[in-house]
Amino acid sequence: MGDSLEELLANAVDGLVLALSIYVDQKRAIPPATEAGDHIVRLSGVTVAKIALWNELVRSGKTRADLASMLGISPTAAGRLVDFEHTSKLESLEEALAKFGVRLQVIPTALQAA
Repeated sequence: MGDSLEELLANAVDGLVLALSIYVDQKRAIPPATEAGDHIVRLSGVTVAKIALWNELVRSGKTRADLASMLGISPTAAGRLVDFEHTSKLESLEEALAKFGVRLQVIPTALQAA
C-alpha cells in the first residue's frame, strides 16, 4: 500500500501491468485507455508499444509463433515482446509493429504541475 499519492499512483501502474498480462493470458485485445477519474496513470512508452503490438496480433489472428517467424527470432524472444513483466527495447517493438504496418509516434509534452 502507499501512503502518498505518488506511491498510490506507482502501485496503480503495477496493477495495470498485471491486468495487461491477464489480457494476454486470455488472448483478448486490450481496450484503449480512458481519461476517466481524478488521476491519470501514465504507462511507459515501452508498455504502450507492447499494448499496440499485442492488439495487432489479436486483430490479425496471429500468434507469438507467427510473430517469431515474421521477425526471424526465437519464439521465446517474440513472447517477451508482448510480456508486460519483461523489459524490451523500443527499437525491437518498432520493428515488430512495422511488420503490421504500424509506426510509433512519440510526442513530447510538458508535465503538468501537481
